[in-house]
Amino acid sequence: MTIIVIDNIIIIDMKNRDEKNQQEQKRRADLVMHPERLKIIGVLTGKQLTPGQIAQRLSDISQAGLYRHLKRLENGGIIEVVETHHVRGTLEKVYTCASPERAHFSEDDVRAMSPDMQHNLFTAFMATLYNQFLRVHRLAQETPAVLGKMGYQSLPVDIKPEEFHLFQKDLAALLEQYTSNAAESAGERYYLSLTLFPEVSHGYDS
Repeated sequence: MTIIVIDNIIIIDMKNRDEKNQQEQKRRADLVMHPERLKIIGVLTGKQLTPGQIAQRLSDISQAGLYRHLKRLENGGIIEVVETHHVRGTLEKVYTCASPERAHFSEDDVRAMSPDMQHNLFTAFMATLYNQFLRVHRLAQETPAVLGKMGYQSLPVDIKPEEFHLFQKDLAALLEQYTSNAAESAGERYYLSLTLFPEVSHGYDS
């Protein structure tokens, strides 16, 4: 619960806090909204992998780049080290992204971003999505059957304003069935990317 007292001193303190929040938002956005780091976050969500295992899944990222990104994500609190092993005289780390919400941005987070930052965040998301498509498309040249495991479409969905929160709740519950036990699952991993835009017409003011 946040209690705001109308007082000059408190207001100044709140402004300073808002500035710190905005700086933190920018720091986290700059860290996350990078196509290669978004790939790493996706691979590590619900999984525990060594750098070598990550490299096998993300062969388009150079070794030097991978270690650089892992270090930044670890220092930024987006991923964490769950185990360490001594391998041929070196210390090998095992990474995971146990709390993917750290890499996500809430509605309040996005509202606090500048228009340029919002644009850059969505652009990074689209770049990651396109790279995923290219990887599958290249694989499909050798294994055509893989095309049956992917798809993309845009569907119009009519939702009453008073039912919108129910739609969000039902969608979250459905996804939870397939993401809550990701670490223990032996199933094949897929990437489901969702976008939701209201239809914009002339005079839209909602």
